[in-house]
Amino acid sequence: MCYYHAYTHCCGHTDMIFQQFCAQGQMAQRKCSKDQPGIILTTVKLEYPCKGCPGGTKVSRSHAFTITIC
Repeated sequence: MCYYHAYTHCCGHTDMIFQQFCAQGQMAQRKCSKDQPGIILTTVKLEYPCKGCPGGTKVSRSHAFTITIC
């Protein structure tokens, strides 16, 4: 299973962004098929609704979130 980061918007929608191939995917340089769930490395909660929701705007990912490490 390949590895992803999950970006959860305040509207409830989540974007899964590919981060790394799994061991089998590295050999072929291909992501796993959609029927295999990926492993989420981290979940980032965004303060903004996604661009598909009312009030949503396209926000640069580099400026859209704050990560708090406890």
